[in-house]
Amino acid sequence: MTARTIYIDESLPDRVRAIMEFLLKAAIEAIGADGSSVMLLSPGGDILTMVGMAAREAGVASNIGISVRKGERVCGRVVQTGKTAIINGDVQRNPDFSGVKKYQEIKSGMSSPLRLNGRILGVLNLKRIMMDAPLNPTEARIAEALASVAAGLLA
Repeated sequence: MTARTIYIDESLPDRVRAIMEFLLKAAIEAIGADGSSVMLLSPGGDILTMVGMAAREAGVASNIGISVRKGERVCGRVVQTGKTAIINGDVQRNPDFSGVKKYQEIKSGMSSPLRLNGRILGVLNLKRIMMDAPLNPTEARIAEALASVAAGLLA
């Protein structure tokens, strides 16, 4: 696999940064993806903020800190529903997400909730841009397990 650069919000405590790095690397290695990101939910529970990402492309560190409201985009809907979403192909052609604006040509993407005791703490996102194989339910179960471990470590 091609090397990816890890970017993590420097304002996070060292322990949280270590958990984010673990999750980003483990998800990419276990599932096989071109990139991953982690977004954490605000204390009020209505805003997701990107706190970490692993990417092949350069210059994406500026994405750290980007926020999405609960219910917006795929990751915001995952927070709303509490269910992992897999999008293969154009997100705008998926009937569940037809109104979602696409920012990148992603062949396959997945968002899984970081859940602890029924409470959602954030979202793990995975994407395949160069890889042709679509993400699948088996890989979703792996992402959910990794997200659950990370959520437990964050507690």
